[in-house]
Amino acid sequence: MENPLEFGIVITRPDGSIDRFLEKPTWGQVFSDTINTGVYVLEPEIFDYIPGGQQVDFSADVFPALLEAGKPLFGYVAEGYWEDVGTLEAYVKAHQDVLDGKVEVDVAGFRLEDGVWLGEGAEVHPNAKIEGPCLIGDYARVEAGAELREYTVLGSNVRVGADAFLHRSVVHDNVYLGPPCAFEAR
Repeated sequence: MENPLEFGIVITRPDGSIDRFLEKPTWGQVFSDTINTGVYVLEPEIFDYIPGGQQVDFSADVFPALLEAGKPLFGYVAEGYWEDVGTLEAYVKAHQDVLDGKVEVDVAGFRLEDGVWLGEGAEVHPNAKIEGPCLIGDYARVEAGAELREYTVLGSNVRVGADAFLHRSVVHDNVYLGPPCAFEAR
């Protein structure tokens, strides 16, 4: 990461063993741009380093204790895209990165035009305005007068009512957006 300040940083040896580790450093402490994140595979002995009855942080408490005790700790340096989606801003950014092609992801559906993907069974009224990049999920419906601006992602079965306006929005499945309406029971 160009800016590793929000993460634990780590240096691994050629065999993958971890040489140094520091959680959430300041710029003066940064010794690597390799961050500690991902999936941890742990042996049962790890519980010997987790005190009972109190809250611990693996990065700040457990991993440094393992290194200090000389226990084997290994990492794998992976290349490619990575985004911590722990905030709403980062979650939306990850969707934007997919739509911009910064991430190799098979986007479901077909490309309606440059930067606009439609899922299976999706319907877009000819009088709706779509400005890509956008993704319209399976069986979603965009009504006349609705406007979807760049970086809008609609999940499956989303209904965007007349005159609704969406911009840089991620809408999950089974959502209705628009003025209140009466649904007829069938």
